[in-house]
Amino acid sequence: MATATTPISGTARNGSAEAQGVSGSFQSQRFPDGMRRNSILRPRYHPDGYLERLDRDTFWYDAIWDAGRLTLVCPPFNNLRRRVRRARFQLDGRDVALARLRRYRRHDLLEFVAPKTPARILVQIGDWQGESGISIAQTDLFAGLNSAFYLSKDNDLEWLVDHARYHKAMHGLQGLVAVDNGSSRYAPEEIEAALAPVGLERLVVLSAPFKFGPLGLTPYRNTEKYLQTAVGNMVRLRYLSRARAVLSCDVDELVYGKDGANVFDAAVTSRLGIVQVPGHWRLPDPEATPPFRHAHHTRVQVPPRDTPSKFCIVPQGPLRRFSWDVHNPERLPFFRRMTDDRFEMIHCRALTTGWKDPGRIAAPDGTVTDPLAEQALAVLRG
Repeated sequence: MATATTPISGTARNGSAEAQGVSGSFQSQRFPDGMRRNSILRPRYHPDGYLERLDRDTFWYDAIWDAGRLTLVCPPFNNLRRRVRRARFQLDGRDVALARLRRYRRHDLLEFVAPKTPARILVQIGDWQGESGISIAQTDLFAGLNSAFYLSKDNDLEWLVDHARYHKAMHGLQGLVAVDNGSSRYAPEEIEAALAPVGLERLVVLSAPFKFGPLGLTPYRNTEKYLQTAVGNMVRLRYLSRARAVLSCDVDELVYGKDGANVFDAAVTSRLGIVQVPGHWRLPDPEATPPFRHAHHTRVQVPPRDTPSKFCIVPQGPLRRFSWDVHNPERLPFFRRMTDDRFEMIHCRALTTGWKDPGRIAAPDGTVTDPLAEQALAVLRG
């Protein structure tokens, strides 16, 4: 088994021009001026600046060909859906019919039958035409590997390194797809350089400078945050569909296995090929001062405060036809019954750039030292 890191880098451009880079670039397309995606929420649920943060102009994030099928991964079309259905598509200059439009909660998929590998896709709506190149799936890179992915922006590089080191030591992580959402603090090449010494067998770093999406008012806080869900399905289709198992886990989240339990092994041996990992907030000592890292998060509130769960899934398992959302496969019933009590997610509250909740970095009163977190985080301190 190889031990050398194999980084694949690239950049994605939110427009009709070809993305530059090696094999890790996105092939995206924007709608023309005059065609804009509307919000599905009533204005009373829009805080200030909501529409400016909504991705209103991306047609597709990526065009992915694999084994005779071309898939465009898109934000939901909303008011533009009828026009998209009536659009004319061509692959390398030849008309191709839209085989299927799959609608999900926070992304849409356009599917085409394409027996031969295409080089370009063209779309025409009225008098407007747009086109992009094609991303060829590279699922062989992660075949049989314990893998993970995340979307990150401007997080400390030390956090990215600690996250990879921890899961490699605790669970035998072998492959990682790190998608950068247009960070201003560093370039994708610097992410590669920081992660390379961890010693993963496969490392892909992608740049996706698309709009992340706005936070709506309750109860629609996350309704139109499109990018994170789309990224999960783009990396699933392009890279991870043949991985041994895949962990969906953000940079500020660490999965702990009690008594040495391995989350990838647990997913592989489970009946449905999936493990739900429940989480609780962990915090630094109130006397500690920033900058914080994962290893500082050894305190817990009483009682512990829950956070949304994450999951580890076998892409070729019984749930292979399910789309992935942020916290669970979409439309999967009875997901809570798939919790494995041997695992818990340590959600590090003070690892934040403040984009979502500036108050997260302030530790609340009434915390106590958590032996579980102490034991888990000893991996990083050691």
